[in-house]
Amino acid sequence: DDPMNAIALRSLYSDMMATDKSYKETLVTLQDLAGFKQEVMGKYKREFEKVVAEYLKQCEHLHEQKVEEQKRFQKALENADAKSKGISVRIIQEFEQKKEKAIQEFMAEEDESILKDLSVEVESLAKRLMENEMLLVEQLGDLFDEFNSQLRKQKEASNASRGDFSMRITDIVQGYKTRLQEFVDKERERIEEDEDEDEDEDEVEEVVKLIKHDEKLKEAINGSFETHKDFIEELIAALTKKEEDRIKSLQIKFQHANYNKNRERVAEIFDVVELYRKVIQMCKEEDAEDIEEDEDD
Repeated sequence: DDPMNAIALRSLYSDMMATDKSYKETLVTLQDLAGFKQEVMGKYKREFEKVVAEYLKQCEHLHEQKVEEQKRFQKALENADAKSKGISVRIIQEFEQKKEKAIQEFMAEEDESILKDLSVEVESLAKRLMENEMLLVEQLGDLFDEFNSQLRKQKEASNASRGDFSMRITDIVQGYKTRLQEFVDKERERIEEDEDEDEDEDEVEEVVKLIKHDEKLKEAINGSFETHKDFIEELIAALTKKEEDRIKSLQIKFQHANYNKNRERVAEIFDVVELYRKVIQMCKEEDAEDIEEDEDD
């Protein structure tokens, strides 16, 4: 799991270099030349990893904001749900008092109109409970709209940060290509000067041949540059898609949870109302049995 969407960044440089065939098959030969490791590759790695580290800090900051917003939203949902439950409990308690009083009066007076009035109260109870549920649904809808708005802002902030990172890292890759070419040109000039002055060559023959092979080196430099550029572009695209998928998954998760809770609450209302209907029906049946017994006597 990668909630911060940053795992691939932590090993970006080494992963990218591992895919660079042009470097591994050709440019690596240049490491025998003085200054190549430090002036070219060392500087490239330091600049590259510095920008990655700064972007990771931005990712951490944005992730913290996202976590806080989710907590705030979850808390708002829980508060709205708790408030609605409290109202429903009070509505049922009020009905319970009416029910107990009505049943006691019915048992004492055996007046069927009392049960009819109680049945009306049951339907009123069902209506009030459903109205309270609809009010909650409306409130939760407003909270979801606000949360989705915050998700859009988070996405915009992430895209802006990612876009800035992309431009900065692309500039560094371009600098790598330029530095490579400048190093090769300088070494070629030096070797040619040494040859003109008939100085002994200390360099490995393979390196000298490569430096003199202008087209092969240009092709390797361009190949390395394109590999790095493409690797980063693919990573940026993957990070962007992952961010979009995360937001969509989060929205679906909360929507499904809310939908299921709504179904459960409505089912509970139906169960409560049906229970009270059965209580009234039982009172009617018991009264009918009592009448039959009296008639038999």
